[in-house]
Amino acid sequence: MKNMACRHGIKQPRNPWSDGPEYITQCPIQPETNFSYEIIFSAEEGTLWWHAHSDWSRATVYGAIFVYPKLGTSYPFPEPQAEVPIILGSWFKGDVMAIIEEAHDKGGEPNISDAFTINGQPGDLYECSKPGKSVAFSILISLMSHLIISILRPSNLSIPALGTKVKVVEYNSVVEIVIQGTSLIAGENHPMHLHGYSFFLVGSGFGNVNNVSDPERYNLVDPPEVNTVGIPKNGWTAIRFQADNPG
Repeated sequence: MKNMACRHGIKQPRNPWSDGPEYITQCPIQPETNFSYEIIFSAEEGTLWWHAHSDWSRATVYGAIFVYPKLGTSYPFPEPQAEVPIILGSWFKGDVMAIIEEAHDKGGEPNISDAFTINGQPGDLYECSKPGKSVAFSILISLMSHLIISILRPSNLSIPALGTKVKVVEYNSVVEIVIQGTSLIAGENHPMHLHGYSFFLVGSGFGNVNNVSDPERYNLVDPPEVNTVGIPKNGWTAIRFQADNPG
């Protein structure tokens, strides 16, 4: 079975031939051959994962990647006394490599799963946590299904999430936001709106915004007040609003 592997969340700067689906940046690894992947970590952190990436073979091999805080730094929450990975995977009754062909023959959607596994097992029970002991669960989902996961009766549940830090602005201040369309995957005119606000469309254009010359062409006399605006394909849009709605 030909195959290859993909890693989620690892940027692989200037190293695309060691990541991705087949025939995009590399050819699949042929049966009875081998290929050594070079994984370059740059600014990644937290829980990441990898999986096979050829047709439906993602159901065969997959795993977790843990990037711990650098020595001398602290967790953004109390350091856990134990860490437990929970890797959810798909399980099929038949040949996973035949699923795509069956879908093509029938003209319908492919079977996404016959059952789920936890850490590769169909339903083994796990030991209970001891009272008073803090445990970190790293949940990875190698599925094509939406799941709702809950932890019963936690009193101090902490769920860290990667993302940008909140920008706190002064009440009633005038805020300007420039939205740049990158069109890295598929260029399109994409709508954008703010929750709780209408805003003034002061500028828009194609290409990358020029922070020096483009503001000189802003319409600061009679800009339209809208609640939704389309970001031009391969372009940018500048909006302004008054931050008078706390939250």
